[in-house]
Amino acid sequence: MLKRSKFNVLISDFPSKDEFLIFNTFTDSRVVINQELKVLVDDIDNRLSFTREEKTHLETLSDLGFVLDESIDEDRELEYWFQKRKFNTDTLDLTVLTTSACNLGCSYCFEDGIDLKGFMNEEMCQKFLLWADRKMATVRPRVLHLTLFGGEPLLNMKAVYFLSRSLDKMTKARGVKLEISIITNGILLSEELVDILMPLGLKRIKVTIDGNEAAHDSKRHYKNGKGSYRKIMDNLIALKGKAPISIGGNFDETTKDSIPRFLDELVDLGFTSGDIQDISFKPILSPTNERKVLNNSMDSGHGCTFSEMKVDDILWLRNEVKDHGFKEKSDGIALGPCCATFEHTYAVDPWGKVYKCAALVGREEFATGDLEDEDEDNYQNTRFMTVDLWEDPMCKPCAYRPICGGGCRGSSVTQSNDFEKPACEKLYFENVALELLKHEYLQETALVES
Repeated sequence: MLKRSKFNVLISDFPSKDEFLIFNTFTDSRVVINQELKVLVDDIDNRLSFTREEKTHLETLSDLGFVLDESIDEDRELEYWFQKRKFNTDTLDLTVLTTSACNLGCSYCFEDGIDLKGFMNEEMCQKFLLWADRKMATVRPRVLHLTLFGGEPLLNMKAVYFLSRSLDKMTKARGVKLEISIITNGILLSEELVDILMPLGLKRIKVTIDGNEAAHDSKRHYKNGKGSYRKIMDNLIALKGKAPISIGGNFDETTKDSIPRFLDELVDLGFTSGDIQDISFKPILSPTNERKVLNNSMDSGHGCTFSEMKVDDILWLRNEVKDHGFKEKSDGIALGPCCATFEHTYAVDPWGKVYKCAALVGREEFATGDLEDEDEDNYQNTRFMTVDLWEDPMCKPCAYRPICGGGCRGSSVTQSNDFEKPACEKLYFENVALELLKHEYLQETALVES
């Protein structure tokens, strides 16, 4: 006996009338079926026999995960998959805030309650390196991924160089590959930085630019109000073809129309997809309550609810990036499972407090450890690692559970001050993700046909 997967999502009358795009959120399979096949799948629980042609179709649908043997418990399959991801030892993912200070005064930066004067000193760098070495000895990862974050991480260049060089030696001694990413506003980018870090494993520099000069400077300016756009662009020109640059921009209704003009300028300056790894734009989303609890460094457009996104804006800007000859950064439509539930993912602040997520840095009640503490992990870490929101009664009936996993833990803190509660994004999946899925299907089909 066969049954339908509980993770099937159906898009009606697509790509044509009386056709259906069926998507399985667990296997990530997508296939178009006609009305006859839809009836077959809908009625499969009640069927005891099938024609030869139906068996052929069902065999294909079974391989893709749309139908399965009735003896299979998909909840257990999903639980096993989540647990494997949660405790995967392939990568040790460490985010370090070299400083909580910033040299800009962005209009949408959330900094209430955050100490903006902290710099990771040499003593704390040493403690971090000892802690990271113990983690490597325990986890034995294939890759150590270091993300330099802030504030503005390049304000503490001494820590940037010291940590990168030291980890390069440590990882080589253990046969571990080091990959370095920097999330920066771009003000302090230099050829010297790139020349030093590239041999150590620099893989990505993400720079935030929010449209053309006027739009960007209206949102991302120095604390005295002076615009930052021209300095950032001068730095990018100096690094053209020499560094793995990605651009991530944020927009709202007042700035989104400037983005094509910014892309025009990149083209006019001679930038190509060979010079810029990818470009993406996200809406500036405000918190769902009045408490500004996300730390001030979350300048990537991370918001408290993805369901507020306007899909037309997202699709339009993706097409603009593509039409200008650049690659869009696409992580698919999944929002989860949240990295804060991964055993070997950590964020460390300038004072040595350890968190499961950079979005929670500055909220010490959510710290899961301290570099000063020999025991390292406290009970908060246990809570994070056992929250398993995909089993929450609110989440369990949802077909989007495999690509949500209960939502972002930072969003849960913002919405309810409790990371053990789900941050439901069902509206995002229904209203935004499915439209993105259709967009992806049409692009892939056009690529095959060409």
